[in-house]
Amino acid sequence: MKEQQLIINNFLNFRLRFSNRRIMIYGVELNTKYIVEHIGNKKTIIGLIDAQQAGKYLYGYRVYAVDEVVGVADVIVIVARVAIIHMLYERVKHLESHGIEIYNLDGNNLREHFTKQQTKYENNPYWEQSEVESLIRYE
Repeated sequence: MKEQQLIINNFLNFRLRFSNRRIMIYGVELNTKYIVEHIGNKKTIIGLIDAQQAGKYLYGYRVYAVDEVVGVADVIVIVARVAIIHMLYERVKHLESHGIEIYNLDGNNLREHFTKQQTKYENNPYWEQSEVESLIRYE
């Protein structure tokens, strides 16, 4: 399966899961374009989020700045390369205090995902030790 089809399929599954919610996509690059061109029902998405493009219309949707989505969106799905999802999440995670849920395209709630990831590191017995302390412990 081509990467574009996988992205579209992931969004279609995401859309089904949140069919009664107001969904915004954070990201306006090529993968977002693939999604909006193939979702069928254009009312599935209520807008896009991007700081540089805010106030414009792309792919037939209004583009919002991050702080404009409070009261407008219920759910944000970050559509971006895996390597930058955490950075993008950090930019929008304050919206969770307004009841907005934030997910990646795989349908993972990012607050839960990154909390589990942090806990995994903190539960490692070496988390609060220096390299020297680690070596001394096992000599």
